[in-house]
Amino acid sequence: METHAIRRVDIAVYSPDRKLQLVVEIKNKLGASTEWVTRMRHNLLTHSFIPHVPYFLLVLPDFFHLWRDTTPMNSLAKPDYEIEAAKILAPYLKPTRSLNNLRSCLEIPGVLRARAKARRTRRAKPAILLNMGGFAQRRPPCLQPRESHQGFSDSFYSWLEDIVRTDLQQNSVDPNLQWLFDSGLYEAIAHGSVAIEDTV
Repeated sequence: METHAIRRVDIAVYSPDRKLQLVVEIKNKLGASTEWVTRMRHNLLTHSFIPHVPYFLLVLPDFFHLWRDTTPMNSLAKPDYEIEAAKILAPYLKPTRSLNNLRSCLEIPGVLRARAKARRTRRAKPAILLNMGGFAQRRPPCLQPRESHQGFSDSFYSWLEDIVRTDLQQNSVDPNLQWLFDSGLYEAIAHGSVAIEDTV
């Protein structure tokens, strides 16, 4: 008799006919490399922490990483899409205004170390550069809603609910949302339902 593991995921999104289409995991890590996010997904698959679903989205404070058609055969695949989080969530987030808030934002493994290394070189570096898929990009402004991981998660959830409930048209949608159509994700989840910490 076949048994199925019971998994609890951060967010599950269903189509209108209640088929699981998207699993979302939210991690509080800035500046993650493509190799890191690929390994994270691989580990989640290997240890059955996420099910095999049409779409998997790893949400980090600076980038979203989307994979289509999750399968164990290709569990080391790089993301199909990497989306700058600040361009998506800016309307839902409160930008940091104080130095203390900014320091709180940067006190995430790897980021302070990068800043300390930059200071040791005695060269002025106005922004941390990330290598995403071979292209150096400036890290988007750090946004800390309620100065907490929970606040960021709440903001992402609000955005996702709006996407699911809103009638979007590809020919008129914001360019920053085109990936929803190019990937087929919007069609899969439109007018469906969103569940937090769901058992799947």
